[in-house]
Amino acid sequence: MSTVFYRRTHERGAFVHKILEIFREKTADRKKIFLKPNLVSHEDYPTTTHPETLRAVLEELADRTIIMGDAAAVDLMDAEEALRQHPLSQLGRDLGIPLVDLYQTTQVDRTSPRGYSLKISSLPLDCDYVISLPILKVHLLCDITGALKNQFGYLAKEERLRLHYRPDLPPEMKEGFQL
Repeated sequence: MSTVFYRRTHERGAFVHKILEIFREKTADRKKIFLKPNLVSHEDYPTTTHPETLRAVLEELADRTIIMGDAAAVDLMDAEEALRQHPLSQLGRDLGIPLVDLYQTTQVDRTSPRGYSLKISSLPLDCDYVISLPILKVHLLCDITGALKNQFGYLAKEERLRLHYRPDLPPEMKEGFQL
C-alpha cells in the first residue's frame, strides 16, 4: 500500500524530517532502502526532484544502506551522460550515494496479480523498502503525473515506451520514440 504526503512549503528539510519520523518505527528493521528520485532528464527542478528534498532524505537515512537509482527518458540522445552530469547525481556522489542507471541493471519479468507482465529492474526488488520522490507534472496522455509515473524509471526501455506512448496514438505522436 502506498501513502502520498504533500505540503506546499519552502521548508523541504523540515517536511522530509516530519514524514520520515512518521515511518521511523515501521521501518526500523528496514536496513536497505531504494531511493527513487525523479531524474528523468538533464533538466533541474521543477522537472526533477528538488535537490533540498533529496539531500534531506539522504541525510535523514544516513544510518541505512541507501541505493539510489533512476533511468533517463528514452528519447534523450545521451541518456547515460544526462544522468551522470545531473546535479542530483553530483549531490548523491558528494554524500557517498552514487546514482545507479536502472537501464544498466539486471531486468526481470514480473507478473501482477491481474496477470499483467512487465520487465523491470531487479534492483528495487532487492531492497527492504522503497522511497519515491516524485514531482507533479503533466504528460501528453494525462493532466497530472506523480508517484505512480515516477515508477516508470524501474521499467525496461521497451516497457517504458509501450506504457508511456499508447499504441493507439497517431503516428505523428510516435515519431522519435523508437528503440
